[in-house]
Amino acid sequence: MSTQRYISSSFWSDDWVDSLSIKEKLLYMYLLTNEHTNIAGVYKITVKRIKDDTGITRAEVESALAKFSKNKKAFYINEYIIIPKWPKHQKLGERGTLRLGVNTILKNLPQNIKDFIMQPGNYEYDISFLSVNSDTPYIPHIEKEQKPDGVSIPPNALSDDSDVDLDSDSDLDSDVDLLVDAGKTSTTTINTKRIKEMAKLHGFFISTKQANNFLKLEPSWFVGDYNFIAFATSKICEDTTKTHGDHERIFSKSWSYENFIQEYPEWIKNKKAEFHNQENKRRKEKKEQERLKEIEKAMNYRPVICSHCGATVNDINGGQGKCESCGWHCIFNEKYMAWEFSEPKSLSEEYKRQIKDKNGGGNEN
Repeated sequence: MSTQRYISSSFWSDDWVDSLSIKEKLLYMYLLTNEHTNIAGVYKITVKRIKDDTGITRAEVESALAKFSKNKKAFYINEYIIIPKWPKHQKLGERGTLRLGVNTILKNLPQNIKDFIMQPGNYEYDISFLSVNSDTPYIPHIEKEQKPDGVSIPPNALSDDSDVDLDSDSDLDSDVDLLVDAGKTSTTTINTKRIKEMAKLHGFFISTKQANNFLKLEPSWFVGDYNFIAFATSKICEDTTKTHGDHERIFSKSWSYENFIQEYPEWIKNKKAEFHNQENKRRKEKKEQERLKEIEKAMNYRPVICSHCGATVNDINGGQGKCESCGWHCIFNEKYMAWEFSEPKSLSEEYKRQIKDKNGGGNEN
């Protein structure tokens, strides 16, 4: 039995829709109109069903879904499609029964899907009732297995005979601290919700159970811009032969990959070096810009009276000029940020002065 859904006639004039390819437009329209849709815009459907109905290949479907997710137009998580703005366009306020239907659908969703839509920006609808009625703890605690040196690692993540010193560099902790914005994230705020948010920012959507596994790693690995999530994403996406679905499956298990655990400390050191180089370059550029502004400001205070003869000075262009009355030169000195008058010199004297300056004030011969 067919069901009617409200879709605005402005769909085709939307700038974002206009930017899509033909297949992406078809796929997005399919997500809005297929028989699995519901009044909440959150429904279960497999990639296989999508590709069979639309005739679009699996790789193209996964690529398009990743793009929709990045643009926050539609999310695909554990075989669930989530259309963030769907309730906004269904005129729910006009009919109480529709709102009741949406609430019923949302209450019956799996907990990991509820967790996702409860995060800010993922679903444009008042879902406060979900957190009130939820019986499932939102942030579970997992005990961590400790190495003798105090570094937390996932159980069985490393072989018994491996000789990996994750804290061999005594400066590693300070390296991490330098790359952390303490105002945004600290080790005390690392929890399941935070891990899922970080994964989403990098284009991956993991369940609460999968996020729990990441908590078995050292908490300091999840703070700052150069965290383990960023590292795992960069490593996984290096293989461009795999689909986004493959990348997502690898990502969900990356917390236990031996090579990832071994390589991360070195990766963050390299990122620290890049960070310092960029910061030094930025500071130098900023300092140079400020210097040029000071020069420009100081040059605007051009002298109007010759310090030698007292005559009016008019002939100054750029950073130099001369007094028409006595012939003394007027030059702007960038070192002292001031205009200076000096007696005219012959070409030979000027040449000797330039050589002397070049030699650092030494003998010009």
